[in-house]
Amino acid sequence: MTDVNQFLLASGVPSFKFKQIGSTVKGQIISLDMQQQNDFESGAPLWWDEAKTQPRMQLRIVLQTDEHDEEISNDDGRRAIYVKGQLQQAVRDAIKKAGADKIEEGGMLAVKYVADGKPPKKGLNPPKEYVAQYEPPSITPAAVAVDDLL
Repeated sequence: MTDVNQFLLASGVPSFKFKQIGSTVKGQIISLDMQQQNDFESGAPLWWDEAKTQPRMQLRIVLQTDEHDEEISNDDGRRAIYVKGQLQQAVRDAIKKAGADKIEEGGMLAVKYVADGKPPKKGLNPPKEYVAQYEPPSITPAAVAVDDLL
């Protein structure tokens, strides 16, 4: 997908909310793109340095899932996940375990919220911990059944 088409078609995809331990999202990867992280409260872009030369990046993965929310009009099941922190490590481990050297559109990805970590500071929420499973795209489209993931 070209950058222009990705911009036009990728907007409006609801993110999957890992609301409670055990929450799982799974589906076929329909797009991958890098985005700068934003501050949760202000919405301002985040940087690793004071000079603002090193943006904090995250990978946005859009999955075609079986999810459907009655409150979302014309819900087509697409869900975005934002890969950073511990989720980045879980996806990286899943790619390696699958014997792949990269993540690709057309592959299958399943992510499960499995535990809460230790809060970084008193009064802050604990970080979520995840496990993931990845299956690279295959020549035979029906070779991977989504129900077999996790």
